[in-house]
Order: sequence, then C-alpha cells, then structure tokens
Amino acid sequence: MVEHVLVPVDGSPGSKKAFEWALDEFDAQRVTVLHVVHPSDTSRDEGETVDVAKVLMSGAVDVLDGFDAEREGVGIERKLTVGRNEGDAIVRYVKDSDADTVVMGSHGRTGVSRVVLGSVAENVVRRSPVPVVVVR
Repeated sequence: MVEHVLVPVDGSPGSKKAFEWALDEFDAQRVTVLHVVHPSDTSRDEGETVDVAKVLMSGAVDVLDGFDAEREGVGIERKLTVGRNEGDAIVRYVKDSDADTVVMGSHGRTGVSRVVLGSVAENVVRRSPVPVVVVR
C-alpha cells in the first residue's frame, strides 16, 4: 500500500495533472509536493530542505500555491528544496524522506529538444530508489 507520495512540481500544467492523478489514484495518507529552487534564487545551501512557511521567495511559493487540496484523511505537505539540477535534487529528497512512490508530470519533449534539454522525469526514473509514475 502506498502511504506517502512525492509529487515534484514546477508550476506547469503537467505537474498539476500529476498532482491530481496522485490524489485520485492513490489512497495515500500523505502527499508531499516538492519544488526545486536553484541556489542562485536563495541564500540557502544546495541540498537543504526548508519548510515553505519559513521561506520568503515569492516565486517559489507562488508555484506551490496551486497545489493544495482538501481530501479527508490526506495530509498535503508543501516543501522546497535547493538544487542546481532538478532531477538530482528530487532523487536526493526521495532518499532522505520516507516517500514510497514518486508521481511526476512529463513535458513530453521529443527528439533534439529532449537530448539538448535532458529530461528531469527520465533522470528520476533511472535513479529513484522507489517506483516512479510519469503522467503525460
């Protein structure tokens, strides 16, 4: 049984869809919404996870504001973590947390743009110690 779902978000429609999918498909007790902030956007150290209530970075908080839900028996946590590479930061967070499943959106890039830009979802799928669901 899935008890704690991690949903990495970037404010895109894909991440919103992944969040809604996670709430609809899993009977989890906890859902953590995670947004990765680049170190240049904050004075915090890479790898540091901070509570949203303690952070005054309006852009990052604005991203997380769209990810809230009232579901009976489900605790929604909103977290920020600092990292230069989103995929690395997500995998590090998974390893440091008790999340047992990751649900994330895909931007659906193909061809040259995927090769040049890389794929955060692909990076997480390859390296996550827990199952990863990618929602298109």
